[in-house]
Amino acid sequence: MQAAQGAPALGIAWDAGNGATGWVIEHLTATLHGEHHLTRCDLDGRFPTHHPNLANLQALARHKGLDLGIAFDSDGDRIGVIDASGDIVWPDQFLLYLAQVVLTREAMLREGAPIAGQARGRIFFAENWYGTDDAVCITIRPFAAIGRLGSLTTWRKALRHPDLRLLCPDSDKARVLAGVGCALIAEGAEIDRTEGSRFTTPDGW
Repeated sequence: MQAAQGAPALGIAWDAGNGATGWVIEHLTATLHGEHHLTRCDLDGRFPTHHPNLANLQALARHKGLDLGIAFDSDGDRIGVIDASGDIVWPDQFLLYLAQVVLTREAMLREGAPIAGQARGRIFFAENWYGTDDAVCITIRPFAAIGRLGSLTTWRKALRHPDLRLLCPDSDKARVLAGVGCALIAEGAEIDRTEGSRFTTPDGW
């Protein structure tokens, strides 16, 4: 609960997806101030909604005029987020929003990254936790962030463009990646194939 210090009273819609986080969310929200609407917190071992279903959450957030909507996958390691407009906050956007709080602290100066994440919705914090992809732990973070940074909706509107994804047929992926790799290496890029292909250039990676 330390991560929620300084958080304003928020209106939040929660969807546990009949998964492992239901009991935790019921007890967590009992300790938080604000307005909380919980759905699908009953555990169903068949996990009928393996991936977060954000459509119902969007409708609830818009109908109630809430600040946030938060959904979990069945085992509670991924999170889906809705802003006050009922729009989906994509994982890379959410990660960047949270990073603004972390990267203003002295943790940025210490060796090692204080925050990390991936486009599938997993986010990791090193501070006050074990560096695991625990969506319930991550859920607390935006509460205090909203208190410090302001509305998540307003922040999202300031972004220059949404997540860009280049579609490529499976049959062409190996050829395209090989071609890109050859071009980058020819320009002096360093390659790391520990997990896939990571090319490092003076401009970034």
